Amino acid sequence: MFDVPGEGRYMVIIKSVYGKKVKIEEVRLMDPALHIAKAEIIAGRGKENNVIYCIDDNRLYRYSVTEGSETSLTFDELPGGNITYLSNLFYGEEFDFIVVGVQNGDKYTMAMYGIAGGQPAGTPVHTFTGTGEVKKVCYVIPYNGTGINSSPFTRYPDPPTIPY
Repeated sequence: MFDVPGEGRYMVIIKSVYGKKVKIEEVRLMDPALHIAKAEIIAGRGKENNVIYCIDDNRLYRYSVTEGSETSLTFDELPGGNITYLSNLFYGEEFDFIVVGVQNGDKYTMAMYGIAGGQPAGTPVHTFTGTGEVKKVCYVIPYNGTGINSSPFTRYPDPPTIPY
């Protein structure tokens, strides 16, 4: 996704086949009426996903890349405050979460929701809180003995999730 002043927000859709060059399939100008076209927080999975999530006016939306349409979604048991962080964390079917951060004064809450049908499923699976402001979240996956999977940013051949 990128913004062009005076034109709007564009989405670049790429196709990558293992061992081959990346190919740009489409550059799509987003309909300005869509929430994803004006959202400040956007999150998607880095591999094999046709869904992108965004926060606009403190509400969650799911954009279908294949259909070009949006759906409003809700979070169960999310505390009040401003949503300041969102990611779609995926490291296999057993580890697939929508992670949302809420700021309320000098306190923050991070909640990890399981995903069912492309939307948050029930109450958060993991929640943690703290004092201060969330500026960046980094995830580390367990060492697997080869040394190459020590961070989601070096996991090969999967690209990182966004934001990163």
